[in-house]
Amino acid sequence: MTQATQIQLDRLVKTYYNYKNAIDRRMAEFEDVKNDIRALMDAENAETLLTTDGQKVTYTLRNTTRLDEKAWKQAQPKTYENIFAQFAKTTTSTVLTVR
Repeated sequence: MTQATQIQLDRLVKTYYNYKNAIDRRMAEFEDVKNDIRALMDAENAETLLTTDGQKVTYTLRNTTRLDEKAWKQAQPKTYENIFAQFAKTTTSTVLTVR
């Protein structure tokens, strides 16, 4: 690696971490605001509220059903392997990791 490339990489990684830290702080603030909205809605015992400018805010339970692959694999390993091999789909992507 050339010295110029090293300098550029060092600068970019420093910028990367600055942005990452700023995003992490903002995400924590965002979660705080969401929690404040939930608390307000709980206090009002409401699933739906409207803002004065017409934005609808809902806070409801949502059930999701997913296949428990771990339990299936433990209970019926051969069936799991056969069906998984038949229907598995592999995707390829690039991943940038900075540590």
